[in-house]
Amino acid sequence: GMKFEDLDADGTKDGGEPGLDDVTIYLLSADGTSTIATTTTANGGLYEFTGLIPGTTYLVCEQDVSGIPPGWDQSAPANTVCAGVTAEAVEPGGYQVTLGSGELEGDNDFGNYRQGIKSGYKWHDLDADGVWDKPGEPGLNDWTIELYDAQGALLATTVTADDTSGDPGYYEFTLDPGTYTVKEVCQPDWLQSYPTPTAGCGTGVHDFTIASGDDTNHRDNDFGNYQPATKTGMKFEDLDADGIKDGGEPGLDGWTTI
Repeated sequence: GMKFEDLDADGTKDGGEPGLDDVTIYLLSADGTSTIATTTTANGGLYEFTGLIPGTTYLVCEQDVSGIPPGWDQSAPANTVCAGVTAEAVEPGGYQVTLGSGELEGDNDFGNYRQGIKSGYKWHDLDADGVWDKPGEPGLNDWTIELYDAQGALLATTVTADDTSGDPGYYEFTLDPGTYTVKEVCQPDWLQSYPTPTAGCGTGVHDFTIASGDDTNHRDNDFGNYQPATKTGMKFEDLDADGIKDGGEPGLDGWTTI
């Protein structure tokens, strides 16, 4: 069989999904209490056991992959054949194999994936142009960012905070491979400049698809906001025409300011 990286975590080896070497595969007794043989995937994730006794039932299981940096999960096979194994620390999905004389059985594959990261910043767009002008425009902490699945169901929320360098406005989600949407929860008296809102503050979103181990392609999915500004002043009769509003100089109503 083959050990492969299941980039979309769908349990099927698709074209372009690479094999994974240096993972231990175990051939175990049918009850999972003893180890008959071990091998290590190589040459693009391939493994093989030979010399099996015809008519004897074996279990084929992969090692517990959660401890292989940076940490993996199993997507295939989607069963619990190896769940009761005591001989080795293995993943639950595996194969029960009974071969006849001279029989060759292939395609007993194992799929694994890693989680990816979605991250970005929330910033104060002081000129409301939808572009983060660093460093003059600061990040904004304490804003809620929501994560939705492809069907529009809310999966998780997080709140913007300082990143590891101390820069404010950071958010992050650690995700299984899949398609998602992130959006901000708008606060009172703010408007959204980025991404461009479709129907008011908070409606500008980021749609994205995470692949196995993807922690670089989904950074800088940022949100920009600004507050409406107010300009005030007074129209007055300058009794002495000196350009200064002195006490006793009255305001003038009914004048239009453009």
